[in-house]
Amino acid sequence: MTSPNTPLIYGCMGLGGPWEPGPLSAQPDAAALVDQAHAAIDAALAAGITTFDHADIYKHGRAEEVFGRVLAERPELRDSISIQSKVGIILGDPQRYDSSRAHVSGGVVRILERLGISQLDALLIHRPDPLTSWNELAETLGALREEGLVKRFGVSNMSAAQLAAFERAFGEPPAVAQVQLSLQHRNLLESSILFNATSEPVESGFVEYCGAQKVEIQAWSPLAGGLFDPSRQDDDACAADPAGSRSNALAASRGVVQELMERYLCSSEAVVLAFLLKLPWGVRPVIGSTNPARIAASADAATVAEQMSHEDWYRLWTAARGVSVP
Repeated sequence: MTSPNTPLIYGCMGLGGPWEPGPLSAQPDAAALVDQAHAAIDAALAAGITTFDHADIYKHGRAEEVFGRVLAERPELRDSISIQSKVGIILGDPQRYDSSRAHVSGGVVRILERLGISQLDALLIHRPDPLTSWNELAETLGALREEGLVKRFGVSNMSAAQLAAFERAFGEPPAVAQVQLSLQHRNLLESSILFNATSEPVESGFVEYCGAQKVEIQAWSPLAGGLFDPSRQDDDACAADPAGSRSNALAASRGVVQELMERYLCSSEAVVLAFLLKLPWGVRPVIGSTNPARIAASADAATVAEQMSHEDWYRLWTAARGVSVP
């Protein structure tokens, strides 16, 4: 597998049609869904993306099934891309987490069957399951490695303390930690400056742990669903804010994004992603659009991050916060 030409990762959650359960064969537009996957993958490859992110719950497994169909039609792709997936969430009533030996091991086998491959480049535990011990999970992952089913392991939506618990049990830190991070979802960034500036408790240590242990930080929903696109005039996300502070912050943020688009001659996607790539954390944003044009619009993000000034980065952050830093 060649090294990626970009830090971006393509998230495959949008592939496979609607969220209703059922195999690909039961979809009336199965052929069109496979064509859509071909187009999205080609757009990602054209943008230099070689890492593809899955989860067993995405479209109840159809996202992996569709991707597997593409690989079956173009087997040469497998040697030039990295494939990761996640396991540990059960959709149902109630929705629940399960990191038990049986669920994780069985989940990996089913993931590989849907993708039509013999080994995952990475497996992430999707959410922390309080009913599974770290030692049991470590033994399960060790067995998957010995069987040659998974190369490396990571976690998703876990704290610094949970990453440390993983390391103590498994004997090595997770290779990947995937978290929600964007210009809208700024918790990790905010905690870096609010530790001594607020009476509210803040999560701390995640970024420092990942840096010290060389854990790759991946950001899901890095574009916040296109919220900061200046061409959008809706303020639906802030409709429940009678004081208007969030609406004002959103409008201000879109204004700064528009200004930076013109300054750096790029798309809004590139500006918003560059905000994350400018961080010295080595963040790898996971973009999930199935629109080839939007995927292409993200391609210049790393270049924009290199060009973006210190001041412009802070202007973006301040606009999104709605107030200045302390």
